[in-house]
Amino acid sequence: MNSFVKRFGIIAFVTIVGLFIVGCEMNIANDYELLNGDWDTGEYVFTFNDGNGVFKEFHSSFWVTANNAGRINIGDQVYRKFVKTSDKKWTGEIRIYNSNNPYETLRWEDCTITLNENSQTIQIVCATGAFNNCRRK
Repeated sequence: MNSFVKRFGIIAFVTIVGLFIVGCEMNIANDYELLNGDWDTGEYVFTFNDGNGVFKEFHSSFWVTANNAGRINIGDQVYRKFVKTSDKKWTGEIRIYNSNNPYETLRWEDCTITLNENSQTIQIVCATGAFNNCRRK
């Protein structure tokens, strides 16, 4: 009986520690609630949801022209594969369009999103150095 209690205690302890570690890792890897929602770049609004972002509204002539031509649509993915890398910082990819021809997707480019302390603005910095400041809508 004593060895059964001892084994049960060890198994319970290991299980609790394991669940705690997994819970912490999941919180780091999947902490999207800080980013989820609508963000306004000034040129377009996108909705970020669990690591991916889609177009919601278009404001600038570049995006409106492409949308009117049926090449870019509300709901099209513009951000993808974002994972949390540190406190208030995520990395993933942004879709890069040809600035001379808004109908052409050039590539997906690595970028980093950093959430400001007030959680109302983000900065998106691409691998090429281009950046965009967005506000929560």
